[in-house]
Amino acid sequence: MLDFRSIPVILKAAVLLLLLLGFTGREDSSAQDSEQEKSVSLLFVVTGSSGSLTGDELTLRDVSSVIFFSDRPERLAGQLSIEEFLDMWELSDFSAVPPNADLNARSHKGDEVNAVYVLTKVSSTVDGLRFAVERVKGSKDTITGVLTNPALFVDLDATQCCPAGLPCCL
Repeated sequence: MLDFRSIPVILKAAVLLLLLLGFTGREDSSAQDSEQEKSVSLLFVVTGSSGSLTGDELTLRDVSSVIFFSDRPERLAGQLSIEEFLDMWELSDFSAVPPNADLNARSHKGDEVNAVYVLTKVSSTVDGLRFAVERVKGSKDTITGVLTNPALFVDLDATQCCPAGLPCCL
């Protein structure tokens, strides 16, 4: 028997499957479309109420979901649960080209801080996400310690997002 509470999860899974198969919502019979034109490149935003950055470990707390959106022409947008984000990450192979991310937050002194990192791993915590990070050379701020209202903007390379080189990002 179908549990009606599972319908949103089923619908989200169906949308993700369509993206995985390269569905863009428009008909195009041209055989000369490139894989680049068919791909959907997504940006992800992870926010929390607090966090910390110690060495090469970034922890975001009170993360309830991960927001995604795409560029033109698709203009897709939505939310993933932490579990869905982790599943997508696990299915992807970022070893060749790990994603870049911009971290914007307030320091313990109240100053706005912003730095660019490469994300090499992600895992869940009791109330959020933990990332293994490498600071990008030339990134202007040095962030350490306790963070308030952190927002992590993750840019995934569309050609590296899916297993077997599928033209998608989910």
